[in-house]
Amino acid sequence: MNPSVPPGAEVVFLDDPWQGGFDMAIIAELWFRDRRTRVLLNRVSHLPPEEIAKAGAVFTWRDGKLIRVR
Repeated sequence: MNPSVPPGAEVVFLDDPWQGGFDMAIIAELWFRDRRTRVLLNRVSHLPPEEIAKAGAVFTWRDGKLIRVR
């Protein structure tokens, strides 16, 4: 998967393979190459459903693979 999001998007990761840190957020910020993109980790922030619903992109990890939810 080669994920892309619009510049300045808010991106939510529902789950990530690196528990206990912000590795997923750092990797995503580097991947998207846009300092305006806001990466939120649901595991850390415990986002309410309304916050997830308004995100520009939502991803999760399943069986070691990155899956775009929407």
